Amino acid sequence: MENLNELIGQTVTATMPHSTKDEEIYIRCKITSVNIQDFYFEEKGENIYISVCVDPIDELPEDVDYEQLNDIDLSSIYR
Repeated sequence: MENLNELIGQTVTATMPHSTKDEEIYIRCKITSVNIQDFYFEEKGENIYISVCVDPIDELPEDVDYEQLNDIDLSSIYR
């Protein structure tokens, strides 16, 4: 858990699917928090879901709503 908290404040690139095209949108951003949802793992033996909340560094593309930045899968974050 401590290692995940070290992500907070890091500048990264988040990838998000484009809403109307078969391509991804890349957003430079700073991680503001880490969310670990492990209740399914404990109760049902399923995978743990880890996501991050980010703040954009640059202006957001038109296709991206600010609310989408509150739950980005950890696997979609790159340094």
